[in-house]
Amino acid sequence: MAQLKKIKVIVSHPIQYHAVLWRNMAELDEVDFEVFFCSDHGQKISVDKDFGLAFKWDIPLKKGYKSKTFKNYGFGNGFFKYINPGLIISIFFSRSQIVYFHGVSNFTAYFSFWISKFKGAKTIVRNIAHLLDFSNTKGIRFALKDFIFGSIFRKASVCLYIGKHNKDFYKFFGVKESRLKHAPHLVDNQFFQERKLSLIESQKFKADLGIKQDEVVLLFCGKLIAKKQPDMLLEAYLKSDLNVKSTLLFVGEGVLRDKLEILAKNIIKEENKSVKFLGFKNQSELPAVYCISDILVLPSYHQETWGLVVNEALNFNTTIIVSDNVGCGPELVEGKTGFIFERNSKEKLQEVLERLVNETTLREKYKLNTLSLISNWGIRQFINSIKRIINE
Repeated sequence: MAQLKKIKVIVSHPIQYHAVLWRNMAELDEVDFEVFFCSDHGQKISVDKDFGLAFKWDIPLKKGYKSKTFKNYGFGNGFFKYINPGLIISIFFSRSQIVYFHGVSNFTAYFSFWISKFKGAKTIVRNIAHLLDFSNTKGIRFALKDFIFGSIFRKASVCLYIGKHNKDFYKFFGVKESRLKHAPHLVDNQFFQERKLSLIESQKFKADLGIKQDEVVLLFCGKLIAKKQPDMLLEAYLKSDLNVKSTLLFVGEGVLRDKLEILAKNIIKEENKSVKFLGFKNQSELPAVYCISDILVLPSYHQETWGLVVNEALNFNTTIIVSDNVGCGPELVEGKTGFIFERNSKEKLQEVLERLVNETTLREKYKLNTLSLISNWGIRQFINSIKRIINE
């Protein structure tokens, strides 16, 4: 019997999007697999400063695979957010042939990487950053970033990239093409598709929200914070010339909610428009919202590395509008499921809103592409990439 390859994964905390990855990696025949967490944020009730509320995810995040959570002595939100002496020591004494870093931008991951290299383990590094809002490539700050993180990217056995913009990021830091492997950024498509509402259920949910059956429903789903620009979306929607009745839903919480609700009061006299705030929705509650939504809008101007909310929405035949700062644009949106607009242009956003709301035929054309596209952007593709790397 072939000896199992020991794989350790180091990740910041249990994340709703990642659980499906770890469960499927644990099922691979050829590996002895374990996840090391730097904290239990999201697994226990904890406060998210952007949401402005305490919550825990309502799906199992640590079921189906071996894991260990280490005491965290970190502070702040930067490099020193995770300091886990126990984890670092465990990596030093482990006999793992492969150590997979699901992000390296903290103290624990950084030192664990160099310890793993020293011990001769193969290292897989995943980073989802892009250069779309990264303009400062000079000075001490950039030199430090290149020394700390660029050195890891260049020395890793394999770097996983999630899309075109992320691949360009690695190349910018000098990573050779031969060590770049694609592994899609994904959600659990099966989880979402199994929770689609029936037509009757969807009609009832709309009615319960006070939305008429023939309305076009637009959706913003995420934190109501400045970098995601929900206020610009609302302002563009208010100014849009729409010839059909529509509703804009805001799902999420954040510091901008009060401002948005004040802005929304300007819509009272608009016959074809309405705005509703549904608050924070947990994972099991989101499918119902996606089921009644025709258009998802993600207008972020900063640090939107991918936009997994787009993956989620595509499972429900939802058309998409994103800014040109959203990482998934080339793969999941442009010319396929909707429009990309210039990130800081309210006028351009207004223009694409009008097109997608008013032109039913165009919207239906894009909807036809959604399921076939997202079916090729799932767990099977990710696991196949990992298996090839392990076998190499």
